[in-house]
Order: sequence, then C-alpha cells, then structure tokens
Amino acid sequence: YNLLNDSDNYQFIFDEIELSFLNKFKNIEQTIDELNNEYISSEKIINKAFFDELETNPLTEAQREAVINDNDASLIVAGAGTGKTSTVIGKIAYLIDKKGFKPTEILGLAYGKDAAQEIRDRVKDKIGVDVEIKTFHALGLKIVNEFEGKRVRIADIASNEKAKRALVAQLIVDLSKDKGFKSILVNFVTKHRYPAKYLEHFDSSVDYFKYLRKIEPQTLNGIPVKSFEELLIADWLTLNGIDYEYEYPYEHQTSSRKRNQYRPDFFLKEKGIYLEHFGINKDGSTAPFIDSKKYNEGIDWKRNTHKSNGTILIESYSWERQEGIIFENLEKNLKNYGIKCRPNDQKIIDNIINIREVNQRLVNLIYEFLGVFKEGQYTFEELKDYSKLQP
Repeated sequence: YNLLNDSDNYQFIFDEIELSFLNKFKNIEQTIDELNNEYISSEKIINKAFFDELETNPLTEAQREAVINDNDASLIVAGAGTGKTSTVIGKIAYLIDKKGFKPTEILGLAYGKDAAQEIRDRVKDKIGVDVEIKTFHALGLKIVNEFEGKRVRIADIASNEKAKRALVAQLIVDLSKDKGFKSILVNFVTKHRYPAKYLEHFDSSVDYFKYLRKIEPQTLNGIPVKSFEELLIADWLTLNGIDYEYEYPYEHQTSSRKRNQYRPDFFLKEKGIYLEHFGINKDGSTAPFIDSKKYNEGIDWKRNTHKSNGTILIESYSWERQEGIIFENLEKNLKNYGIKCRPNDQKIIDNIINIREVNQRLVNLIYEFLGVFKEGQYTFEELKDYSKLQP
C-alpha cells in the first residue's frame, strides 16, 4: 500500500514493466516471420512423403509453402499450367489428412463447372473423401434457395450470351426514348466509338497502318476508310445529311500504264463536287515518316486535274483537325457551293442509331464493359475518377 502510494516508486515499477515489454516485443514482426518460417520448414520435413506422393509429380517448394501457409488469405499468382489446381488440391488434402479438418468444414470455389468438377474428382481420388467444390454461381444459387425456402429459377440472361446481348440492345432502344440519353448516345457513336489515333501519334507509318488494320475503322454507313481523319469527315457528312460516295472514280479518264484511275476521297452527289483531305500542316509539311515532296506533288497533280477539267474541288487539311476548325471550314466551303448542312435533323439521328453495324458494335461494347465492371467490382465514383484521367 505504501509502495503504491509512493508516486516515485510507482513510476519506477511502471517504467521497468514497460521497458521489459518493449524489449520483449520490439522486433515482434521479425519474430513472427522467423517463427512462421521455422514452422513451414518443420512441416515440410515432417510431411515430405505426403507432398512427394500426393500428385503424379512431387509438389514444388513454392507449392508446399502455399499449402502449409496458415494466413487468413493467401494470393497465389502463377501462369497457366504451372500447378495452381494441384496447390488447391494439396491444401484441401493437407487440411483433412494432417490438420484434422472435417470434409464438411471445407468449401472449394472455382470459376467454371469443369474446373470445379476436376478438383472434386481429384480430391476424391487422392484422399478418398467428398469435399464440396462449387462454382461461385452455384454457391450463390444455393444460398438464395436456402434463404427463400424454394428453388429459384436463373434468368436466361445469366447463362445465355445471346439473351444478354438482346437485353442490352433492348435497353438501348428503351433509353433512347429519352432525348437527353439519345443526345449522349449519338455523340458517343459518332465521335468515340473508335479509339482514334492520328499520324502524329506514331513513330512510323508501319505502326500507324498496323493500328488501322487492327481497328478497321468504318463509317456510320459501314464503309471502310483509310484513316481516322477520313472517318471524321465521312461521319460529319452523314450527320449533316450530305450524301456522298467514298473514293468514287473521277468522272474524267486519268488512268494510264503508270497511274490508276484517280479516286478523290469524297464525291458529294448533290452538286457533283469533290472533297479531298490532305494530311499536311499549314506550311505543307507532312508527318516525319511521309515523303513530303512526293505527297505535295500529288496534291498539285490533283489540283491541276480538277482545274483542267473544270471540276470543283474542296480541300480540308490535318492542321484544321488539330486546331479544331475542320468542320467549321468545311461548312463554310459547302455553303459557298449551295450545299446546306442539317446538323439537327431528327430523321438522320434516328437512322444513325438504327444502323445495324453501329448498333451491333455499341451492344458489344456495352456488353463487354458490363462484364469488366462486374468482375472489377468498381463503384460509380471509381469510374468517374478514372474517366478524369483520360485524355
């Protein structure tokens, strides 16, 4: 009593206890790691025969450590065919044979039916017991059935890919009845349905054309084009109700033994006008890997051909696209020749949404996105933050 009421002695005793505690546990994490490693090493020795004979080939050192490891969660990262399934089977067999777990206390999960059945069969073959191995979907269905007290029927869209895509297509149709959604949809379809990249984004023409072959850009009318700048122009013409032909043969004969028939980029049917898009800067320069001299000679030939034949040529340029004024200039040029743009024609907008190729591509994109969204378990806030990072 006197000792506890003596504040100096009390503090001294407390300090001694604290110091002893800190000395004992100052390297607690290191101590835990050392003891865990000792345990794993010991278990490897004790159960060597078990690990050697469990599968056709003895388990590797990494597999044995994964099986013995008793953490609440373990992440095993390995390539295809490297023995992940053997590790799972080893873990189940180890828990039952060596650690005294009952088969009914173990639940194994796999993504597919085939994988679940394989694990189930191999566990039965190795240790002679039945262990519950289910797919994630099967487990979820079992839980729902037990909670509801009756069998629940799985909707077709959960297991039938065609049914899922049909649902996405129908949702697009239903949502398009809303003007706000339709406006967003048309903007996406006409401007962002392809990951557009331009010549200046590549180090060589080989890389550029390889990318084009991979993406295979097509206009809203389903016509393949040779560049994303031509795609921009083609879709803009469609959106504004301007009928055109892509690379339609020039009306005058130009072919020879050395030259094919001239095919301008666009032929505008209403007034019989030609539109050529030239990939040049204001000073006439081209991308570094394009022969600037030869390219500009081609431009001069085209201009002279139209001049000598009395045909009208409208021109657009890469620098206009880079400065964001290409459509403004195109509209002015078309207006000068009596071609009127109809940017908000509802009939045109409805036709675009109903184009089969565009609709199919949109359905596929949304369908794949929903799969990624579900598997990644993203929140809407995470998606919004991610979108801010995009150029």
